[in-house]
Amino acid sequence: MIIEPVDLSIMIGREKILGMQPIVLVGANGVGKSRCAYTLANSMGYSWVGSRRNTSVSLLEVKSLEDAAADLRSADEHIRQTALTTGGDHSNYVLNLLRAEHVEAAKEYFRRAAVSPAPEAPTETRLLRVQRLWSELFEGRTINLLGNEALASGFRTVDEEGTLEPGAQFNAIYLSLGEKMVLALLCQIISAPPGVIVVDEPELHLHSNFARKLWDCLQLERADCRFVFATHDLPFAISRKGTIGLVLSPSDVKVLPLGDGVPDHIVEDIVGAATASVCAKRIIFCEGEAGRSIDETILRYWFSTPSDVVLPVGGCSDVTLCLEAFKKSGLVLGCEAIAVVDRDVWPESYFDHVSSCGGIVLPFHEMENLFLQKRVVFALCELIGKQLPQTAYDAIVSKIADRYSDREGHKLALQMAKSEAEFAMRSVLNSIQYNGTWEGTREAFAVAPEFSNRMNNLGNIIDSKYNNVKNALDEKGVKLLNVVPGKECFGLLADALGLHKHVLSEMISTKLFEKERNSLKDAVDSVLCEFLPPRRASE
Repeated sequence: MIIEPVDLSIMIGREKILGMQPIVLVGANGVGKSRCAYTLANSMGYSWVGSRRNTSVSLLEVKSLEDAAADLRSADEHIRQTALTTGGDHSNYVLNLLRAEHVEAAKEYFRRAAVSPAPEAPTETRLLRVQRLWSELFEGRTINLLGNEALASGFRTVDEEGTLEPGAQFNAIYLSLGEKMVLALLCQIISAPPGVIVVDEPELHLHSNFARKLWDCLQLERADCRFVFATHDLPFAISRKGTIGLVLSPSDVKVLPLGDGVPDHIVEDIVGAATASVCAKRIIFCEGEAGRSIDETILRYWFSTPSDVVLPVGGCSDVTLCLEAFKKSGLVLGCEAIAVVDRDVWPESYFDHVSSCGGIVLPFHEMENLFLQKRVVFALCELIGKQLPQTAYDAIVSKIADRYSDREGHKLALQMAKSEAEFAMRSVLNSIQYNGTWEGTREAFAVAPEFSNRMNNLGNIIDSKYNNVKNALDEKGVKLLNVVPGKECFGLLADALGLHKHVLSEMISTKLFEKERNSLKDAVDSVLCEFLPPRRASE
């Protein structure tokens, strides 16, 4: 029977965290998350589930309840004394205790049945709860922990010919490491007394989606407990929907004041930035995905000291959201946070907003256009041993301009116009607030003069954007690279150099990060220094 939830307040750092929501401790490698979690559990007498856990189901024993309980107390004392050194695991002792409890419950039921023709149905023992939860987590599969050997069902029974037979039973010693981890967690969480349970690395050896499913299940099953997790897995941390504590050292934790209304993916990026800030002096948010963003590559080249951390977080709006939320939350722990975004099709009014937040807008439509700068193109030619006359560079630029001279240019102007109109209208509508009465609020919304003016001027907006695109194409200079998409331009450059664009991209990465100076580094540096903050000396 699950006990009704109670308020289990926990002190994290200097803050008292009320309620029953989980608390998740995150932090950079080596700051002492496990020691922090263990100290909390040990000092407060909370249940402790360490990261060294595994159930060797081949060691099941039949013991009396008293002996099984005594063995568990002894094992638990040893583990608490050595949790952060040699460690150990008491899952087998827990399982033996649950088996002994089940035997005693069965005996008690048969004693009642001997004297009563209709005894009350037996209550679900903790061992049966483990078996039930196993079947809920692994749909269509069972595990039997009652006999002399544990038996599981699934897809691991091997016949004489060595093939797998679905649905048959097999000895549970052949469970995978992840499955044994799940069994150990089920046993330890179900056997814990009501109160606080501190878990180190709850996602260890588990697929990320399954880890979330497992802990959703266990938190629901143990509504009489409050969980504290110490983890490296930021998506898992966010999925717990609780308080997040940033571990700065084993004895210093800062509660992250993230607030409500921030999207989960932004929270994850902010927590990642906060984690990085423990060892960083400057955090740079940028566009793209980690390991797949040319923005990340170029910015990592420029911000190259160990105290610089570049974090790609998605699109332009994600970058600015991260910067704003990071600064407002007070998480800048002695480090500077900046953001770098592409120009893309955003209006000038949006760039003003980005700059006011401390962001930097690239002078190109996309970062790829950096490599269309004349000095960078000629540096690339030098590296591949290709002679490129001025006329050939002009031909590349003309080809780009021709590509956008008609249909594609019209589409680009439309995108820019839509972006400006959307941003302007959003700004006007966001300024309308409830003024105390429905009638007044409705009137303010219905007659918003700025909104009406913007709507009437849509023709002027698209004409202006069309002229911007046309002028950039006619000039065929710096303005062109501000306007036209960089990814397509990069492909045209690769064609002109006789390279596949992936080969060109790989060559650029290699040359930028090699130890010796080269012409590409010199050319790229001469462009980047015009709009990025100064580089720091290597530390």
